Amino acid sequence: MPLGRAMFANCGNLVERMVVTHAGDTIEEHELPAELLTAKETSRAVTLPSSLAEAVEKCEETISAALAECEFHREKTAKRLGISIRSLHYKMGRYGLH
Repeated sequence: MPLGRAMFANCGNLVERMVVTHAGDTIEEHELPAELLTAKETSRAVTLPSSLAEAVEKCEETISAALAECEFHREKTAKRLGISIRSLHYKMGRYGLH
């Protein structure tokens, strides 16, 4: 089951945009960009990370965990994350995950 293409394709840019443009400490579901919303409705609120560095670290951890789960098979990992192999390679290089 993919974790969500929109969620990880541009996770750094998206998190940065949310942190910069949102006035409060918590982003409610109805305030999320449309590309993050799924068909399922939930009542959960999304709490902003305390810093952009923390958000990037979470993104790195997610990619690392997916790589380990897929036994470092890049094609399977990209499919699991819902991103292209090219995006996965870019993010692995960007975050030093080779």
